[in-house]
Amino acid sequence: MVTFRKFTAFIVLSLCVLFVNAQNVVLITSGSGKNKEEATNTALRSAIEQTFGTFVSSNTEILNDSIIQDEILTISSGNIETYKYISESITKNERYFVTLEVHIAVGKLIEYTKSKGARTELAGSSFAQNIKLDKLYTKNEMKVLENLRSEIRAILPYAFDYEIQVGSPTEFIKNGIEEYRCKAKIIIKKNENVNKINQIFHSTLNAISLSSMDADNYDKMKGHYPIKIDIGHIGTDMSSDYLSEYGASYSYYLRNGKNTLTSYFMNLEEDIIQSALSFKLKDDITEYVIFDGGADKDYDYQLYISGLGQLRYHYSPTIKNRFVNSADWRLESYYLLAIREDGLRCNTYSYEYSVLNPDVTTFCTVNLTLKYSLEELEKVTNIIVEPLFSR
Repeated sequence: MVTFRKFTAFIVLSLCVLFVNAQNVVLITSGSGKNKEEATNTALRSAIEQTFGTFVSSNTEILNDSIIQDEILTISSGNIETYKYISESITKNERYFVTLEVHIAVGKLIEYTKSKGARTELAGSSFAQNIKLDKLYTKNEMKVLENLRSEIRAILPYAFDYEIQVGSPTEFIKNGIEEYRCKAKIIIKKNENVNKINQIFHSTLNAISLSSMDADNYDKMKGHYPIKIDIGHIGTDMSSDYLSEYGASYSYYLRNGKNTLTSYFMNLEEDIIQSALSFKLKDDITEYVIFDGGADKDYDYQLYISGLGQLRYHYSPTIKNRFVNSADWRLESYYLLAIREDGLRCNTYSYEYSVLNPDVTTFCTVNLTLKYSLEELEKVTNIIVEPLFSR
């Protein structure tokens, strides 16, 4: 079992404003650091900076003062009324991550800023603030999602373990040349680090998601519902509308448009698949990096994967003569991510997010065929598969 070791990216999840009441704001922010205190201060600083920029107009660069930066974060300053931990974790390399619910007193933040010599006031009318808030929600939602992708990408290289099953050689003669072919199945299994991805993925989407009631209010304000992300089992009928009939395991309402969110989840899907295919095969002759991705029309692609996007992979040029025919990618469970627009039936979905299925350990299998000459075959006593990089 491989443990998660190299998770050092500096991640700050941008805020999700839950509500603003009079001059009080409740925010969800996250941060990371070398210890819990540093991670907590990063999250608090994000909350203050975002609140300051949205609600307070000022003629000073007060937040650039390092002393004030430290003082403004304290409970005693009155700017932060209280905060509580929603989640906290520490990686194997002792990198701390926290997610907070932060209560900010906008009125006290204005008073504090004035006490430091700045001319400041609450920015804009109530109506204008609501418009600015909506723009802020939408913009920061994507910041949260992009930071989530960075966080997941840091874990993915450590998320899969590999096994290989190789059949007995079969004699094959082509154009008078004798060779021996072996059918091989590479089994790509999820390890304990996928549980971490699952937790991060769902807790983050849950934090930024609108509630069902908020989604109804969004419809009244905007004239359409926010995009709904459904995730869950679809049974064996392979129908994306199974989720509508039986209910998704998870549902999230997001503010960004369908095209933006489809592009995002397509990129994350490619991250997952690229990581799963990042393995090499080793025998007694040499080792082989099997798959390269690409979109070059000059390549003859041996592996196609259809999800939110069309992913194409070809055998690496240096070892293409070791493999015969195309490879076959097969998922081991039917677990769907569907992107729904304004309550309509779904035509945008991906099965590749079955990596998030908590009920199975095998993500997928790759079937391919190896070929050897008789002289080569006499040298081969063992064939194994390993990750591309050292863990």
